[in-house]
Amino acid sequence: MSPNSTTAADEFAAEREGVRLTQCYAAAPVCTPTRAALMTGRYQHRIGLEEVIAPSQENIDRGLSSTEPSLPRLMKDAGYATALFGKWHLGMRPEFHPNRNGFDEFFGFLGGAIDYYSHLGEDGKHDLYENGTPVHLDGYMTDLITERSLRFIQHNARRPFFLEVAYNAAHWPF
Repeated sequence: MSPNSTTAADEFAAEREGVRLTQCYAAAPVCTPTRAALMTGRYQHRIGLEEVIAPSQENIDRGLSSTEPSLPRLMKDAGYATALFGKWHLGMRPEFHPNRNGFDEFFGFLGGAIDYYSHLGEDGKHDLYENGTPVHLDGYMTDLITERSLRFIQHNARRPFFLEVAYNAAHWPF
């Protein structure tokens, strides 16, 4: 048997310990609609998030409603600890916040991207939060997200958990 082949017993053992995803599909070529589809399991057009939410006054009322069923809420209801560390980009207002959409813990930024060190968003405003509270920390954003993720995994190692890690590094600055 080749090192890359698996048996049914191998697959069953992997499923007991978690989920293995072997194929991917992105609902859109940009982040907001793709995140909306992942969080809700619905086409982004059905929830009004079919394009990027740019930081502007005209977009202040756009975001993922906490009344929508969501993946983290379903996981939480099934007994999983849930966390998002990194990018949210599904609305800036409190009613769109990750904690209102099923995440027990949130550390990251609400907008599309932040500077790696100053933690200022594309609009020049501070955009780093721990749950609903703005935080001012020193450090490189990728490292801060990784440290939080590792602590969450260690803290929840003996129970089921759902962790989304969404790094800034792939997004901005270009």
